[in-house]
Amino acid sequence: MRVESFFTSFKIFVSFHKGDFVRGVSGSFKKVDICYLGIVKRVFSAAFSDNRFSPLKPEELEGLQVVVVFLEDSIMDSVVIEAVL
Repeated sequence: MRVESFFTSFKIFVSFHKGDFVRGVSGSFKKVDICYLGIVKRVFSAAFSDNRFSPLKPEELEGLQVVVVFLEDSIMDSVVIEAVL
């Protein structure tokens, strides 16, 4: 991703996974966020505000998988980034 991409607007989804279990999700198919602001907002929302799950705790961070999806109108232009803490 180029530096100018951080100032571009995307539909952003963030999800946390621990083993085979989802631990939080945040995103929208409609709302478009500026990349760097959207990532921060979605990470905090997925970690602490997804009311389907209890908030993440520090002891869960080891081995936590983070998935960030940047959606474009064309699925071929969408990007998925995965990381394990």
